[in-house]
Amino acid sequence: MDELTHHEWTRVTREAVSAAILGCFARRLSGTWHENAITEAVLQAVGTSRSLHWAGRPFRCTWKAFKASGRFETANGDIAMKVSLHTGSGGVLTGTKCFEAKKRGLQTGQYDAFDRAQLGRMQHLPGHEVLLYALHLPSSGGDPFSEAMCLPTPVAAMLFGSPAAELHRAAQSFTDVLTLALLGRGLNFDPRHAEAFDASFAALNAVPSFAIEASIAPLALDLAPPQAPPGYEELAENEPESFDDLSPSP
Repeated sequence: MDELTHHEWTRVTREAVSAAILGCFARRLSGTWHENAITEAVLQAVGTSRSLHWAGRPFRCTWKAFKASGRFETANGDIAMKVSLHTGSGGVLTGTKCFEAKKRGLQTGQYDAFDRAQLGRMQHLPGHEVLLYALHLPSSGGDPFSEAMCLPTPVAAMLFGSPAAELHRAAQSFTDVLTLALLGRGLNFDPRHAEAFDASFAALNAVPSFAIEASIAPLALDLAPPQAPPGYEELAENEPESFDDLSPSP
């Protein structure tokens, strides 16, 4: 089990996520500048299977990431998250969170896949976020840089049609949002949504392609490893890929 401070883990993970997005951009000619491919690379950067004790906290967090398989393999690339909080006396509280991923268009510089009807359906789900894969290509010819950022879905709906820069100013780091979720914050604690997660997301408008199962528990409590939802398989941990050419396409 790793032991890190919140600050250390957030910094290292944010850098790894940024590098993963840049790697997808570098290999864009092979089709990696796509929400599903970027999401898989981002989850591998976060860690597909971890057990972490944040120094100074009286509990640990364990998680696994899963990818849709079988009848879900053509799903839309969102991330669904289920977090179970365990007490030493045997109590369990379950929360869920969903992310709708959008990439920045290389030609337009905007989030072209934003859909007003889709945002309208999802904005009333507690804890729901839009995950932006932001790529910045400096006009001065400097090195590109990237980041993953989140907007609460009602805010994204309110800003529908706004330039990418305005969305970015309203957004927060995905790593920070994920860290809070792994502490049990910002989750939807409606039991119906936890049941929907266990029933292969039957109550959601679009079945996610990726899932994160996490458990939070006191340090002394033994936990069974997180299990894949029906129709999902464990996401493999890949070695980071190197990339050299990050120049934009002509």
